[in-house]
Amino acid sequence: MTEHRAFSSAKLREFVRGDLRSKENADLYPHTGIVEPGSATADLLSFVESIYEPPSEAVPARFAETKMASVLRQQAATDYVGAQIPDATSYAVGVTERDVEVSEAQALAKVARSIVNDGAPYSALIFGGMNTGKTGFAGLWLELWRELVPLKYDTREHAVVTNMRTLEGADHVVTDIEAFRALVFGDERYVETGGVSGKPPEIAPETPVWWHFDECSTHLDARTQSHEVATQYLPLVKRFAKVNVDAIHIGHSGMDIYKDMRRSQLTTEFVFKTGLKTAEVYERMIDDHGEALKYTLTEVPETALTYDPDDYSPWSW
Repeated sequence: MTEHRAFSSAKLREFVRGDLRSKENADLYPHTGIVEPGSATADLLSFVESIYEPPSEAVPARFAETKMASVLRQQAATDYVGAQIPDATSYAVGVTERDVEVSEAQALAKVARSIVNDGAPYSALIFGGMNTGKTGFAGLWLELWRELVPLKYDTREHAVVTNMRTLEGADHVVTDIEAFRALVFGDERYVETGGVSGKPPEIAPETPVWWHFDECSTHLDARTQSHEVATQYLPLVKRFAKVNVDAIHIGHSGMDIYKDMRRSQLTTEFVFKTGLKTAEVYERMIDDHGEALKYTLTEVPETALTYDPDDYSPWSW
């Protein structure tokens, strides 16, 4: 990863919350009538306005009153529109490098919209061949999710759980189903009785959880792990909504993953990495192919999170 291409968590936070501070561009312009409809700036403004909720009284009650909105509107209304839109987007997102493309900000907006999911739990399967950047892509989604938690769940508390031992930012690393169940759902009796008896989960049920499950082509293999997946994992997946779990599962091929995990009733989106910076996102999948394309990503920013790409992520049943 090259340093100048990475979006830091702090900048993602500013991007999501529209909480940028600047002494410049104090004039505010209305969104409608100033920004060209359908432009990159209009899309960005419209999206953030649609999900904006002030995280505290210290920030403006309306997104239109934030500095991010002001900068985007004013830049779009000047002679620099077109030629200088990349600079406006870089400034608005908070990245100091001047070569960041508008398409990167658009990619962030599309992924953020997916994660918010109208307030409903989010779950994705990411597929791709070797060296297509699946893990880094999942890391970017994790970064965005952490900054979106206050908007989606109205709390700053959150926990990141993974079976990937080297993933930066993980709060808990679990490598077997028993540890995962105890951490997020409680012991088996607690799960079976719906919390009436048994040991409660280590993470409070109201705390939003991001579950990053790596090497799913092996651990959720339809050929060798079907019984374990069906009897131990799927019952927990069906409870994700009850304990505010958003999840991402990473594999190589859709055909490797147990069939029920490939159903849209359990999985929100199916993401096919087609290259290091490109991906296609679908509503459904059939066999190993996506169906009902939702959007494509052509310039995916690199994650600022570090990890060891050669570290195998273990799992046991």
